[in-house]
Amino acid sequence: MRLNKCLYFSRSKPFIDSGGGGRRRTHQVFEALRALGPCEFITAVISDRKTHRKIHSKFRVYCNQHFVTGGEYKLWSPDRRVALYRLRAIARNWIKKGPNLSECDLAVVEDPIYFKPLVRKLKKLGIPVIASCQNIESLSYGQVSLKNQKEIFASEIDTLALCDLAVTISREDAWLLNCFNIRTFYFPYFPPQTVRDRLLAIRGRRRNHKKKNIILLGNAGNIATRKGMRKAIEYWQANNLERPAVKLLIAGYETDIHFKNIKSYPGIEFLGPLSNNELDKKLAGVKACLCYQEDGGGALTRIGEMLLAGIPVLTNTNSARSYYNLKGVIEFRDLPDLKNALDQADRFNDEIPRPDEPDPAGLINEIKRITTTKYM
Repeated sequence: MRLNKCLYFSRSKPFIDSGGGGRRRTHQVFEALRALGPCEFITAVISDRKTHRKIHSKFRVYCNQHFVTGGEYKLWSPDRRVALYRLRAIARNWIKKGPNLSECDLAVVEDPIYFKPLVRKLKKLGIPVIASCQNIESLSYGQVSLKNQKEIFASEIDTLALCDLAVTISREDAWLLNCFNIRTFYFPYFPPQTVRDRLLAIRGRRRNHKKKNIILLGNAGNIATRKGMRKAIEYWQANNLERPAVKLLIAGYETDIHFKNIKSYPGIEFLGPLSNNELDKKLAGVKACLCYQEDGGGALTRIGEMLLAGIPVLTNTNSARSYYNLKGVIEFRDLPDLKNALDQADRFNDEIPRPDEPDPAGLINEIKRITTTKYM
């Protein structure tokens, strides 16, 4: 069955040779859907400043009216309230002034908890809805008030249950949603072609490159990533983990903003955001990449990317989700075990297998079953 029109609703901009792991994952799912027929990408990123200011003004009014006595947005952490309100406002605007929803025969909604009004409208219209789950948002306790986490989790599960299928980046998320009788398909992450080419070039350069240092790489704009990176940096500093030819390199989006108050230290080098060329040069010569995250769902795209580049990954148990037991992954339980993990950084000797690209045929067949059943 070939679809007449599919609408893909995303929090992010489309991927065009740049962007973090979230945009790369969005691109992967969006490109897979093209096999079904025409698919239109609709982004929640507001380029119009006037509209942006209007939404934020309304949010401030909402705060004054509801935050003292209650309201759903108060359940979330201060960092996420504005984002949640903005995305819900955009979802309502899509319903009123956006694309003609009744003309599409499939809708994909990214992380539906943010677009709940849109999901409800699509269900009323009888349109099949697929949830593209980058994370189960309520599992990241930096994003929600801990005392309200169970309530937000229940709301998120109820929203996902409205969808006909949830596509997850994480095997663990797929298992959890299946336990709630939500139809789920695990579709592992694999980077876009332009990123893939860069990573494979790095793999080739590493074969004859002297290795030194550990790189801690991440988007510090992400709450869970930022918290984990900060704890890893502070632990490294407090426990003097550097050694000859092993410093900790800190790189990534907004690392220059969020870590500028950390005191300088001989065993740590802050690189800040890097261009693709600068990052690739660093990755060609590092011993390993360090990933540390204490909470959150989904799967870390940078682990799969480092393995494709032939770089060993030192990762705590929570960060290793969906990558357990893969050659190239050196798992440690928590930061006190990091020193032992560092001692194993050389053990693979450039023999990390190249990860296989997942075949999208299984996902396409699953979607066809849903849409065929819906329109029979």
